[in-house]
Amino acid sequence: MTLTSSNSTRKLNYPTVDQVEELHSRILDLTGGEHGDLSRSNIAYLLEAVKDVGRKLETNQAIVKKAAYLLYNFVVQHPFVNGNKRTALELVTLFLRINNYEIIAAPEHIYNFLSDIAAGKESLAYVEKWIARNLAEPRKE
Repeated sequence: MTLTSSNSTRKLNYPTVDQVEELHSRILDLTGGEHGDLSRSNIAYLLEAVKDVGRKLETNQAIVKKAAYLLYNFVVQHPFVNGNKRTALELVTLFLRINNYEIIAAPEHIYNFLSDIAAGKESLAYVEKWIARNLAEPRKE
């Protein structure tokens, strides 16, 4: 993990259900697929539940756990008709960006990783390790 050492905890920002649905719609407009939710209440639940994940941890550790939770659950629980892996990745990218972090993995590695999660080959614990290895604070320009 390419993060500066921090013992602090700070208030984190979270996407809303409406933002996630808009993100999903844009992804499908750009890349194709059938629009629609299989479970809007499941989306709302995941976005609320992530707030409690890693609550007592330092910010850097909490970010890893929360990003892993969102990525894993949006892929595995399949809340949309189509585009769940794409939406999960963009949701995590958004979550990290609004909290001043980013994923630094190569696109081809991300695609294979998402496919492995969807196929049941990766656990939530492994997703946390992957996020930790591929997380960085954005470069200051």
